[in-house]
Amino acid sequence: GIMDDENNKASYSGKQVEVKGPEPFMLIRRQGLTTGVVQQASITTTDQGQTITFNKTVYTVEHQCKKKSKAEEFASCKVYLVGNGNGNNIKQWLGDTLENGDSDFNETISVSWAGDIDRDGKIDLIIEKSRYNNSDTVLLLSSAAKAGKHVHEVAKLSRQGCWYWSDV
Repeated sequence: GIMDDENNKASYSGKQVEVKGPEPFMLIRRQGLTTGVVQQASITTTDQGQTITFNKTVYTVEHQCKKKSKAEEFASCKVYLVGNGNGNNIKQWLGDTLENGDSDFNETISVSWAGDIDRDGKIDLIIEKSRYNNSDTVLLLSSAAKAGKHVHEVAKLSRQGCWYWSDV
């Protein structure tokens, strides 16, 4: 937790979790998942978006934005995961964003991890959705996806906080 006091473990906001062996990338408890090695995809990020390569299949994360007028500060965009899953070229909506270069007020969606968490041979994602001082880490699994979709949201961790800068 953010405000946990090392000297007062009784006040901790969460549970202490220890895992023997190498430091884990993530700990997930969900029915249908088992412990073990997880196959990971390759993610390449460029100015045009993200490309994910998994099991010889290439997926792209596409930001399709409406052209903004001079009066608008942000472009309204839709974000899609596009790929040839199950022999079909599927274009799945991941969410809406508001984008304007390096503004602190952007609403963004990006893939932070891709691979096969549920071990069904299909792509699974962990995405980050952020806006101003709020962010969500979202787990999307292929085993929960409906027909015509790559993945479906099964878990989300939401965080909110304020940043401030101080000269020391």
